[in-house]
Amino acid sequence: MSESGSTISHHDRPRWYWGLLLLFTIIAMVSGVIGFHLYDATPRVAHAFRGEPWLRALYETIQLFLLHTPHLDKEVNGPLYCACYLAGIISLLTVLGVFGRIYATEFHHIRLSFRRNHVIICGAGWRGLALARDFSSRKGDGRADTVVVVEKDANAPGLRVCDHLGIIYLIADASNPRVLRTAGVGRARLIIATCTDDGLNLAIAHSARQVVEKVRPPGQPLTCYVQLSNPYLRTMARQKKLIAATGGCIALSTMGLDIYENGARALFASHRLDWSPIRRDSPLQVLLLIFGLGEMGESVLLQAARIGHFANGRPLRAIVVDREAAARQADLAIRYPKLGDICELEFHSRDANDPTVAAWADHVSRAANCVPTVVLTLPSDALNLALALDLSQFKNPKGREEPDYPIRVRMPSRFGMAELLDDPRQHEIFGDRIRPFGMLEDVCNRRALEESELDTLARGFHDDYVAQQRKKPIQDQDPRKLVPWEELTEDIKGSNRAAADHIEIKLRAIGYRLVKTGDTADPVRVFSPEELELLARMEHERYCAQRWLAGWRYDPSESDPIAKTNPTLVPWDNLSEREREKDRDQVAAMPQVLDTIGLAISR
Repeated sequence: MSESGSTISHHDRPRWYWGLLLLFTIIAMVSGVIGFHLYDATPRVAHAFRGEPWLRALYETIQLFLLHTPHLDKEVNGPLYCACYLAGIISLLTVLGVFGRIYATEFHHIRLSFRRNHVIICGAGWRGLALARDFSSRKGDGRADTVVVVEKDANAPGLRVCDHLGIIYLIADASNPRVLRTAGVGRARLIIATCTDDGLNLAIAHSARQVVEKVRPPGQPLTCYVQLSNPYLRTMARQKKLIAATGGCIALSTMGLDIYENGARALFASHRLDWSPIRRDSPLQVLLLIFGLGEMGESVLLQAARIGHFANGRPLRAIVVDREAAARQADLAIRYPKLGDICELEFHSRDANDPTVAAWADHVSRAANCVPTVVLTLPSDALNLALALDLSQFKNPKGREEPDYPIRVRMPSRFGMAELLDDPRQHEIFGDRIRPFGMLEDVCNRRALEESELDTLARGFHDDYVAQQRKKPIQDQDPRKLVPWEELTEDIKGSNRAAADHIEIKLRAIGYRLVKTGDTADPVRVFSPEELELLARMEHERYCAQRWLAGWRYDPSESDPIAKTNPTLVPWDNLSEREREKDRDQVAAMPQVLDTIGLAISR
C-alpha cells in the first residue's frame, strides 16, 4: 500500500513470455542431461551422487538452475555449455520476477514520479477503457501516450485489459488529491474523468484543481475532461462553470466525452440530411424519422434541429416513434421549450415489434416533396437491424429517379452486427442504404477529444471573429469573446462548433461542395452578394436554434450570459444591420477558415 492508500498494478506477463520461458527451460534441461551424460562418459573424479548415469546427469542439471555448477576439470562439450548459460539466464529472470512482484508498488511509484505529459484516465469502465486503449496505441508518427488509469474497484473487468495492454493503473479513489498527486496530475497533459457517477467526476475535477494550482506554472493549464451524463449538470458546467474559478490552472471541458452527441454529429457529418439538394426556390422539406428516443435518439433529434436550416426556409420535420411517446414529448417540452418552434415535431406511440410499423414508416417517408432519413436508435440491436431489413424491402415505384431513402442503424460497437453491415460481401443483400453509426470505437477516442477537425474549424471561426471585432469601436466589442480559444467558456466554444457543423449545408444551398485543397483548379474564395446574403440568413437561423436549445431566450436589453438572455434572437428581418453584418462576416470567412485544414470550396 502506498501512503495515499492506493495500490498500483502488477502487470501480468503476456502468454508468449511464459511460453518462451518454458521452451528455454526445456531446452536447458535436455541440453544439460545430454551434456552431463557425455561429460561423464569418460573416467573422472568420483561423484557425490551415486546412481544411474542419466539420473546423475539430471541431478547435476537441476543444480545448474540453483546457480551451483559441479567442478568441471575437463573440456566442456557444446550441450553442457548451452545448458549452463540458459539455466543461469532463466534463474536470473526468475529472481528478478520475484523481486519485481514484491517491490512492484515502490517501483511503479518511482516510474510515476518521472512521468511527464502523460494522460490520466479516472474510471476503467467501457468509456475509460476505450480511451485508454486509443491513447496508448501508436499514432501516425509512431509515438504513443503514456496512460495511467485510476480505478476504485479492484474487481473492475477493465483492469484485466489494462494488464494485457501494459497500462499502469492505481486501485484508489481518484477524488482523493493524494491519489492524483501520486498519479502525477501536476505533470500530466490531460486528466479525463469517465466514472459513472457525475458527482464523483466533478469531485475529481475539483481535487485536480487543488493539486494543480499549487504546482502548475501560470499559463500552463491542465486540460480536464469531465463526463457528465445528467443534462442539467452538463448545461451548468458549460454555461456557468460548476468548478470554482481556477486562476487559469485547469481548463475544464465536457466536450468529447458525450458519446451520444459525438455519434449524432458523426452521423450527419457522413450522411447529409439534405441528400437531395435544397435551393432557395426548392419545394422540398427534410424529414427525419427517429425510432426510439433514448439518449442517442434525443442527441440525433437535437443535432438535426441545430443544423436543419436550409435555403428555402422550410423547417425540419421530425417524427419520433416511441412506445412512451407522450412521456418523451412532455420531458422534451420541459427541457427544450423552443424545440417545437425550431422544427415541426410529431410524436407517435407505436411498438417497433408491430408487423405493420415498417409499412407505416415507409408510407410516411414517401410523402410528396420529402427528403426522408430513417434513424433507428431502439434499445435492442437485434430489433434495430430487423426493422431496418423490413424497411429495406420497400422500394421506390418504377419511374421515380431519386434513390430510396437512407436507413441509419445505431450499433454500440464495430464488432458483431455493425461488422456484418460493413462487410462488402453483404452489400448485395443490404446495399449502401443501411449503414451503422454511433459505434464506441468511432465516438469515444483521442480524436474526439484532441484532434477533431470540427474543433479546428470552430477555432478558425473564433479567431476570425476576434480579428474582425478588434477592427470595430470598443463600445461594439464583447470582451467575453475577445479571448484566446482556450479561455472561452464551453458555451461559446459550442456555438462555434455548431457553426462548423452547418458549413456543408450552407455550401450545398448555393450549389458548392467541399473538396481537398488542390483538387480544384478554381476554388471559391469570395461569395457573390446574393450568396452572402442567403448564407448569412441561414447562419442567423442556425444561431438562433442553437441558442434556444442551449436555454437562451430573447430579451431586448443587453446580452446576459448568466440569465441567458440575448436581444438578437429574432427573425432575420427584425435584426439590426449591425448584427446582420456579423453574420455576413462569419460566412465570408469560410473559404479562409477551411483553407487552414486543407479544404477548399468547389463549384
